[in-house]
Formats: sequence, structure tokens, C-alpha cells
Amino acid sequence: ASPDLAAINFTGSVATFNTLWK
Repeated sequence: ASPDLAAINFTGSVATFNTLWK
């Protein structure tokens, strides 16, 4: 996995978490 994909995956996970818990 490329660093870019890892960063996108992490950012997407954080965005999902924030959306679910706000």
C-alpha cells in the first residue's frame, strides 16, 4: 500500500468517525 492510500484511508476513517459521533 502506498503512503498516499494509507493517508486517505486514515483520513476517511476519521471523517467517518466524526460523522457518526457528532
